[in-house]
Amino acid sequence: MLRWMFGTVGWMAVGLWVIDSWLAESPWRFIVWWGICGVMAVILMIFSLYDSIAVVKEEREKR
Repeated sequence: MLRWMFGTVGWMAVGLWVIDSWLAESPWRFIVWWGICGVMAVILMIFSLYDSIAVVKEEREKR
């Protein structure tokens, strides 16, 4: 999950600082790039939620 987080943050950083002028040239590039970034962020949130639920379940089973 840490790799996925670094990938998402890296994707955002590249879009913000490295290729920002290239993305600004076309609305479709912009939409696709940030759409993929959004999907990656949502997947990361789902993984995090699943992990936290698994930890709570594990702790409840210990009792």
